[in-house]
Amino acid sequence: MGGTWTALGPQPIHNLATFGDVSGRVTAIAVNPSNGNIVYAGTAGGGIWKTTDGGSHWTGLTDSQASLSIGAIALDPSNPSIIYAGTGEANGCADCQYTRGVLKSSDGGTSWQLMDAADFDGSYLQFSSIVVDKLNSQHILAGTTAGLLYSTNGGSSWSLSGNLKALSSSLYQEVSTVFEDPSNPQIFFAAVGEGCAGYGYITRSNDSGYTWPANYTIKLSVFAPAPFGYPKISRVGLGEGPGGVLYASLAACSSTTPAYSLGQLVAVIKSTDAGLHWTHALSGRAPGLSDFFQGGPGFYQGDYDNVVAVDPTNANRAVFGGVTMLATSDGGATFTDVAKPYNNGPVHPDVHAVAFIGAQSFYTGNDGGVWKTSDLGGTGQKTDWNNLNATLAVSTFYAGTALDSTHMIGGTQDDDIVGLLPGGPTPPAWNPMLDGDGSWTAMVPSSTVVSGRATRPTRTRGNQPGRALLRTPHRPARIRRGSSPRL
Repeated sequence: MGGTWTALGPQPIHNLATFGDVSGRVTAIAVNPSNGNIVYAGTAGGGIWKTTDGGSHWTGLTDSQASLSIGAIALDPSNPSIIYAGTGEANGCADCQYTRGVLKSSDGGTSWQLMDAADFDGSYLQFSSIVVDKLNSQHILAGTTAGLLYSTNGGSSWSLSGNLKALSSSLYQEVSTVFEDPSNPQIFFAAVGEGCAGYGYITRSNDSGYTWPANYTIKLSVFAPAPFGYPKISRVGLGEGPGGVLYASLAACSSTTPAYSLGQLVAVIKSTDAGLHWTHALSGRAPGLSDFFQGGPGFYQGDYDNVVAVDPTNANRAVFGGVTMLATSDGGATFTDVAKPYNNGPVHPDVHAVAFIGAQSFYTGNDGGVWKTSDLGGTGQKTDWNNLNATLAVSTFYAGTALDSTHMIGGTQDDDIVGLLPGGPTPPAWNPMLDGDGSWTAMVPSSTVVSGRATRPTRTRGNQPGRALLRTPHRPARIRRGSSPRL
């Protein structure tokens, strides 16, 4: 695989929908605390990208590294040029890759070192979050699908926390997020989902994450409303603002009594005393609190996209990311849909990351790339958001077909069947051809005929779901369809 390579795109994809250009699934965002224009984006299959001008121009940093699948990114608060990235994405998806280790850069992303690779290789871990201790930059915590990892030597070696780890290979214990209290750096919080083996819990450490006392742990089953109680919890989103105010979003496991689908919103809960006591609002009880995990009738994704973030200047302002994004500016009394991806809105669905940079201003990453708002998303209009995907090239291709460098089509994850064909945009930009999750494609030589398959939760376009396309070698104008599912 040597020689010289030339990037052909897509960079970006000119999307069919109202949210404009898209680039690919962005799983993590970290912002330089001294300069909000310096941003690092971790992606599902395109590695880490960096911008120094607030997203107008992006540069890939990790093309030569052991893994291009990024689950979490963190900057050292005492030296933001030191970057940690957990490889392997903990979003529970079929194309989420396992870890190869933790990448570390000490020069702002110019060079990288794969840390403790021997221990991680073959571990089947995936990363969801990383945080560097403000009081001791050698001390790092990471949320993973096997529990809480920690390092005391700047990432050179890692261990599983005895309190927050899976007790056996059959017990899934994901720490979906871990972070440091913004006011008291000795306090850490973690959200734990037990993979539908239990209800999940939120826990607090008062000694920089070394211990997690039971009396500071809240089992999520205690919020059970009469008469049937909650379903078990598949994933927990958790965020904190100033003054010890926390919000959490709870996604269900499949349940018959009470009736819940996997990934459905169970509740949004809130604490105003740093996690000691919690109150809750069931979906639909507070004005505007719709099920933001719902992607279609009977289809929910809170086990895949579930993120909460709080404005660092005002704890009454918080955002909740799922398929769409809700925002509250009054502490959870009311909510507004600020993304509206399936209602002619400006932001792609499936939110995985939110990073605030100031009052009401944040970056968000989703299955389509990166967006930014300066007014908490406003009312979900195009004027409320900036699309930052023009120079990102991070699409995840499931399949593709190429006749030559000017005739290419491919099926991408959630970003359409796309093509680079004569008469289209100037490369490396590509055009969409069929909306949805792309898959198998085929082309007929010396012809304008192409074929492909794309799906949405409630509809199928092109060929039947999961069936491959094959061009007959001796009759290239004939395209055959497979008879059994492949994906």
